Amino acid sequence: MWTGRFHDLLPFAAPVQEATSSRPELALTPDPIELDRLATLLDNRMRTAPDAFPAVAAGLACWATNRDLLRGHLTFPDGAEEGEVDSEDWEASYFASIALAGGAVWEKAADPTRRRAFWLWYLRDAVPASYAV
Repeated sequence: MWTGRFHDLLPFAAPVQEATSSRPELALTPDPIELDRLATLLDNRMRTAPDAFPAVAAGLACWATNRDLLRGHLTFPDGAEEGEVDSEDWEASYFASIALAGGAVWEKAADPTRRRAFWLWYLRDAVPASYAV
């Protein structure tokens, strides 16, 4: 999604194309400064190209994965909804669902059918695969 919109690779802490769950060393940085640089780049892209939010959300999914591995997993407070939680605390899977749906739940551009398909795939395929590794 990123290269389809911006025609360049995500730098710094973003996964490379060859990254897989069996080769995560290709995808992550142990350097928090690089992780912050990636967050700044993504934030700047969102400000300069707000219509590219789905592509930026795909980049943010990469960032959040690396963030959680460096800093520990973050969770929503009990009972909190998406709009009540700072976007810097959203999970990688949530950013991925935004990217695939074309927007967040509260945005008119978001496609609920695509969002549902993502979450069904996530629960049926991605979660079991992560426990199998």
